[in-house]
Amino acid sequence: TTDYLRAEENALTCEPGCPESLASGIVRVLDDPELRARLRIEGLATARQFHPARIGPQWITFFTETLEALS
Repeated sequence: TTDYLRAEENALTCEPGCPESLASGIVRVLDDPELRARLRIEGLATARQFHPARIGPQWITFFTETLEALS
């Protein structure tokens, strides 16, 4: 996920297994309209970059070349 999730830009992070950390992030998004808007805009842009229709052909090429190299 670090390939595309960027803390405070297109995502908020929390401590794994820590409900308080998750709750804090949720409250931040609810209370901060600017943060909410930025996360939405950047999140949608990131989703478009990693849409399966866009990256699917790259994966197919990767796996095809890998299998050919192993043959």
